[in-house]
Amino acid sequence: MKGRTGVRNYMYKTIEGIYGLRDADFRSTMANLRRGVGHEPGEIPELLGYLLMSMPEEMMDSRGTATFELRACYAALTLFAMHQQGHSQEERMSKEGASLGSAVARLIGSDDEFSRVQGRFNTIATSDDLTELQYPLRTIVRMLSDKSLPVDDVQMAEDFYSYQFIENRPSIRLKWGQDFYRTVNKKEDKKDE
Repeated sequence: MKGRTGVRNYMYKTIEGIYGLRDADFRSTMANLRRGVGHEPGEIPELLGYLLMSMPEEMMDSRGTATFELRACYAALTLFAMHQQGHSQEERMSKEGASLGSAVARLIGSDDEFSRVQGRFNTIATSDDLTELQYPLRTIVRMLSDKSLPVDDVQMAEDFYSYQFIENRPSIRLKWGQDFYRTVNKKEDKKDE
């Protein structure tokens, strides 16, 4: 299975498999995956087994190039490992339904923080491609981890897949923006009450 559905299925199975590892294996897997943050698939050969062992063949390429599916899953898995750092297996930082935009909005604890968080969020939304997108996301993911705010890594991988196609970028940006401002507005409404 290819495309968004293939990415979704692969990421769900892979993340659940990682969470199901014994403690020592879990920590080792997370540490190895974190080494790949900011790199391209294939740059760190030791990560190929983690990435490709259970990947469906149709999501791979026989010419040694990374498919759109592979690039999306690699980026999402390495950021997932960074996000999970410092948290136990029981304290899952990957949570279905926790959208990226909403999670980033939850970083805002006071009015003073709004412009700082909004600025970081805008940097994500203006990235021109998946490689550029990963740089500001590393900072955001660290911030989310520090505040124990989960994000849906499966959905993020699907978004990464779509983001690689220029015609999809506006809708992905809009989705992230709507989730961000919807959450900000709800926080403001609660404050007004």
